[in-house]
Amino acid sequence: TRSAIKIQDGCDNFCSYCIVPSVRGEAVSRPDHDIIENIQKSIDIGNKEIVLTGVNISRYEYGGTKFEDLIEKIVHLPGDFRVRLSSIEPEGFTNKFVRLFENPKLCPHLHMCLQSGSEAVLQRMRRFYSISQYMEFIEQFKKAFPLFNFTTDIIVGFPGETDAEFKETLTIAKQIGFGHIHTFKYSRRSGTKADMMDGQIPEKLKSERSEMIRTLADEMKISYRRQFIGKGQRLLVERNSKKGGALGYGEYYIPIILKGCTVDRNTFVNVTINDLINDKEHNLLGLEI
Repeated sequence: TRSAIKIQDGCDNFCSYCIVPSVRGEAVSRPDHDIIENIQKSIDIGNKEIVLTGVNISRYEYGGTKFEDLIEKIVHLPGDFRVRLSSIEPEGFTNKFVRLFENPKLCPHLHMCLQSGSEAVLQRMRRFYSISQYMEFIEQFKKAFPLFNFTTDIIVGFPGETDAEFKETLTIAKQIGFGHIHTFKYSRRSGTKADMMDGQIPEKLKSERSEMIRTLADEMKISYRRQFIGKGQRLLVERNSKKGGALGYGEYYIPIILKGCTVDRNTFVNVTINDLINDKEHNLLGLEI
């Protein structure tokens, strides 16, 4: 049902905690005509969801074609399919990027890395954005698309992170209301600047902070998904459960269970969300009648 298309590799950012640039090299973008050809073949063989992937896809640029231009070309390809973006960095976007999501083929969901809600920590991480820039980006989208789903990554226990700095992260996360948070405890990597920093955080404190983020993330996830009760979604069926019912994701990247019937795999179905359910077997939260 889903085809991952790599559009670039490598990264030039050299964040202080990250070894990727040393391992994967500098950012290199794939020719746009190769990407379009690859995607068209995927559509032709029946894939319904195209996921654009890479190490830092927001830095895509080839022969004058920038990231936003590439997406515009892709969503105008013929066929019944949708496009989802993998993890992106909050940098270098224009109003054109926001407007692209008016096209129904482009899924209203972005996994946009935050890493910390503290300006001081972001500077130590060598991240190339401020909290105000990040928030401005979020607000642009939510003004245009109130239900837009933002998910993110957060690193806890970065060297020197104080209780006050960690609380700043909790505050920003609450203010944004993420649909989901991937939480990582800072892990030392030999050869990085962060590995040599003073103020390494004890593992116990990292675990405590990580648990606080996970608890908040669960609360926000339920709050976000509850907004969809009574609203329509376009479900892409990925599989049928042995216990009956079809499972897949809506365009907002919310898992949905279509109970009481089976549907052919790799089929779009227009559904209405009836209620939230906690299905631990499938780790899903959603229900359609």
